[in-house]
Amino acid sequence: MRGILASEDVGKAGDLVGEVKWHCLQSPLADAGDVYVIWAELDDVLDGYPVDYGPEANAIYALREFKRAAHDWLDMPRTEAGLLNYVQLWKTRIADDAWPAPGGVHWRQARRTHPGNGST
Repeated sequence: MRGILASEDVGKAGDLVGEVKWHCLQSPLADAGDVYVIWAELDDVLDGYPVDYGPEANAIYALREFKRAAHDWLDMPRTEAGLLNYVQLWKTRIADDAWPAPGGVHWRQARRTHPGNGST
């Protein structure tokens, strides 16, 4: 996690994210699967999912989110409650409808106001 925080190279940070996911798969803890899903979802930002901001912006956004998740991980209390709070916080942050659309408008709001979709 400290390597992710120190990295300014999204490729290197992405490699470290891969290591985090691997460790989650090796962990006997029940909540490790939830942590794996969080980091896998964050890794998808590089591929433009759930919203494609363009390759350069995706990389910047992904690195920012990697660092936020690593910082939160390092700051969480090392208790069951701390882990559950981390998982809940990040499940909320990575929900498909939580990502802003390009231009800063949430993708659902943009779709509702788009001409021709029957909405106003």
